[in-house]
Amino acid sequence: MFGGAAALDFNEEAHKLFKKLNIDPSTKTNGLYNPTDPIWRHPTGGGTIFVGNQTAAESLEMLTSLKITRVVNCTHGHGAIPNFHPGKLLYYTFPISHWFMNVNSTNDSVINFTKPMFAFIEEAISKGENVLVHCLAGAHRAGTTGCACLVHFADMEVAEAISTAKACRRIIDPIGQLPAFLVRLRNAEKESATATSSAALAT
Repeated sequence: MFGGAAALDFNEEAHKLFKKLNIDPSTKTNGLYNPTDPIWRHPTGGGTIFVGNQTAAESLEMLTSLKITRVVNCTHGHGAIPNFHPGKLLYYTFPISHWFMNVNSTNDSVINFTKPMFAFIEEAISKGENVLVHCLAGAHRAGTTGCACLVHFADMEVAEAISTAKACRRIIDPIGQLPAFLVRLRNAEKESATATSSAALAT
């Protein structure tokens, strides 16, 4: 079922997207393709989640100006983008393009895969610090991770999370097996919430 996902080259897809949009990813614009865009702000802590590309990840000046203290790097393995500013920023690698290698048929496995990443983000945004979620283009891998953040933090259904994320950053586009990951996440979180509620009522 998941064999096709492993064969999908997300860096190649990002470059196709650059070409399709006739853009230079290093160009800082205020139009369709920005280095980074905010997609969600913590309602009480005030920290913001940004989704962006390699240009944003590489520019310490940009990250500092946006008060970003943590970075979720959604690339890994061959062709992974390095963590450019270790010692100055905190990093978490989230291998979303190979989620199916970290998740089995159980909902618990989905929670175990995503929980450390969400905790890493929550620790920052709950105290007013901002987080960058990035890949090469900030469209597929980071875009899907951004959608996952909306599912988790804003309690959105998958379709709403995707449409909301795209409204914030139009280039976001979950492809391949990435939408299936979002469905698995939503189902797992619903089951977890139901179990927690039932346990609370039983006590």
